[in-house]
Amino acid sequence: SGQGIDRVFITGVSPVVLADISSGYNVSENISLDARFVDLCGFSEAEIAAVLGQLAAEQQRDRDWSARMLETMRVWYNGYRFGYEPGPGLYNPTLALYFFKALATTGAPPREMLDSNLA
Repeated sequence: SGQGIDRVFITGVSPVVLADISSGYNVSENISLDARFVDLCGFSEAEIAAVLGQLAAEQQRDRDWSARMLETMRVWYNGYRFGYEPGPGLYNPTLALYFFKALATTGAPPREMLDSNLA
């Protein structure tokens, strides 16, 4: 109805905060291990490859460049898994966007592969 927040998605909130009666946020539901949402909190490799392809086209790079950048990202940022069953590794969104920003602005991966925002 436009009178407030309809839905909210929060990551990184501890179970203590979720259950704390004084927090005011005690009506939440933890869906982090629900099989329906295992790919919600990250980028798939296909999504990463598509962005790298677009950056390569914009910067007039060859296909080898995209493959090298994808391999670098695979080593550093791939591997998040959610749920109980094995599933696809997801790329950390904060780190992927950090990497893309460096590629878009300098044409090269960042010197520091881990964004200081995650320290």
